[in-house]
Amino acid sequence: AIKVQASTGLALEDEAAEARALRLIESTADSSLREVRELVRLLRGVGDVEPTASLSALAGEVERSRSAGLDLTAELPDEAVLARADGEWTRTQRLAVLRAVREGLTNALRHGDGSASLRVAVEHGRCTVVVTNPLPAGGPRPSPGSRTGLEGLRERMRLVGGSLEAREREEGTTEFALTASVPVSTSPARPGLTRPVPEAPLPSSPDEDVP
Repeated sequence: AIKVQASTGLALEDEAAEARALRLIESTADSSLREVRELVRLLRGVGDVEPTASLSALAGEVERSRSAGLDLTAELPDEAVLARADGEWTRTQRLAVLRAVREGLTNALRHGDGSASLRVAVEHGRCTVVVTNPLPAGGPRPSPGSRTGLEGLRERMRLVGGSLEAREREEGTTEFALTASVPVSTSPARPGLTRPVPEAPLPSSPDEDVP
């Protein structure tokens, strides 16, 4: 993916499109590096890989996608719900949720029209991840190896007893929808509330007067 996006960036003459391609390179490289480091730690049998499976990382995935140029509307479970899930769910379940979010947002960046919506909800003993993005005119942008991530995610869902659906659909306009469902351990007395994730405020200009 990094090679494809780099080649695209070099071939583009439009500055905005070039900048978007470079931001995607940065985001993809960061995600890939974290996964490689986790794999190396697992193979060596040293180090603590648990922090990479914390659901608190969901907010970071949202911000990375926005920084890469995606106009993203996101709705995540309440922080208390995520903290409880970190303590109750297995590491495999948490990783499945994180990878579903990452794959959905990466697909939206690579193949969509630049906008997307994300909803993560915990209800009735399941965590559901839904990522939708409108497709550009003429259909999704092709990308070599673009099905590899989905196939890997489908296998991960199978291993945790979950499901994955990823397809184009008509909702007024043509859009791509990724829906992943993971069975999890939850407390029935505590509802899985969700909250919108606002965009981070822009930093103030150093020339602005400070009261």
